[in-house]
Amino acid sequence: DTNEVNLLQSISFSYYTSNPDKGIEYGLKGVKLAKKISWKKGEAVCYHSLGVCYSFGKSNYPKALEYFLRALKIAEELGYKSVIASNLGNIGIVYSSQSNYPKAIEYYGKALKINEEIGNKKGIASILLSIGNVYSDQSNYPKALESFLKSLKIAEELGLKKGIALNLGNIGNVYSNQSN
Repeated sequence: DTNEVNLLQSISFSYYTSNPDKGIEYGLKGVKLAKKISWKKGEAVCYHSLGVCYSFGKSNYPKALEYFLRALKIAEELGYKSVIASNLGNIGIVYSSQSNYPKAIEYYGKALKINEEIGNKKGIASILLSIGNVYSDQSNYPKALESFLKSLKIAEELGLKKGIALNLGNIGNVYSNQSN
């Protein structure tokens, strides 16, 4: 049954851009089954997928926040740090998408701390990139550059070509905005 929950979560997540309503359908089935078999971890990852479908698939930020917070609560109860960090980062994205920059920075900061604790360098680079984007959106270019440069260094260490490209592009945008 846990394999079925994992499969439903995976299918849910895979639909978030192409057919978020279908992704939501599978995510809800996964939650229902996880509850039936009393598997909290499965419930948490399905709630996370539902948050992704609502946030990135439908831009329904209140509903996304609801599911990310449910997933976060369960992950915290279980001490499941990678899921905690992922949900905190996604909550930051939701707040950033709503231009609630103080809340976005708050949640990104929490996600960064956990990624540092568990040694998730890819997660650290991703969160630093997101933090840089928030500062850039607020025209706080010194802080944006600081975050982008830290993220770039980690992306280069890990050979993450997409991360390198995103950071270089963002750094270029900051310099452009500063007429440099």
